[in-house]
Amino acid sequence: MIAHPELKVLVIAADHKGPITPWLAFLDKMPHVEVVQESRLVSRVEAFSVIVTEHDFLSADDTDRLIAYTKKGGGWLDLAGLAAKPLPEVFGAVTTTAGPDA
Repeated sequence: MIAHPELKVLVIAADHKGPITPWLAFLDKMPHVEVVQESRLVSRVEAFSVIVTEHDFLSADDTDRLIAYTKKGGGWLDLAGLAAKPLPEVFGAVTTTAGPDA
């Protein structure tokens, strides 16, 4: 059996029964992954290896804290989807509509 390093994931989402539910169930089956779900950003983000967020749910202060967290080596996965707000510049991408016009 391969020994995997422990991974602590913080999920910040307004609705924990949304489209990411199957993915969270998959992560819960992995013995080396601990998933913590919160409705807002916690004070000690450094305790987590990765933070997953719903983009439009973040405040400007939360975004600034997460950018600082990534600059110190933390991982941040932002579920932008059809976000109304633009992604922070740190992502190096912009969200657009899907389809032939994209």
